[in-house]
Amino acid sequence: MIKVRKGTFETNSSSTHSLVMAVKDDFDKWVDGKLVYCEFNVRDDSGNIIFESGKLYPLEEVDAWHKAKGRDWKDTYNFEDYEDFCNDELEYEEYSYNTPNGEVIKAIAKFGYDG
Repeated sequence: MIKVRKGTFETNSSSTHSLVMAVKDDFDKWVDGKLVYCEFNVRDDSGNIIFESGKLYPLEEVDAWHKAKGRDWKDTYNFEDYEDFCNDELEYEEYSYNTPNGEVIKAIAKFGYDG
């Protein structure tokens, strides 16, 4: 049986794989520290998803929401800035693609065995 879950990339191996793709402008904002990547869903007190995993969000919005809760966004392990994403034991590669409509799509793949 094959299961497909929105916003996830899974294998049955013991290695780690992560992929972030965005239009060039958003990717550049992530690199510049203006956006952060949501690694895990963040829910409000009612259980509603406020920040969805697999998406980039403005740092100011993420920071303000966490400060209102009395915490720092970096302490939640739900978000990664570009530096955090690239700064671990895993290897990573960046790619750039041009769509038929002329958009530039940037991607970064992180992979390897972290154990």
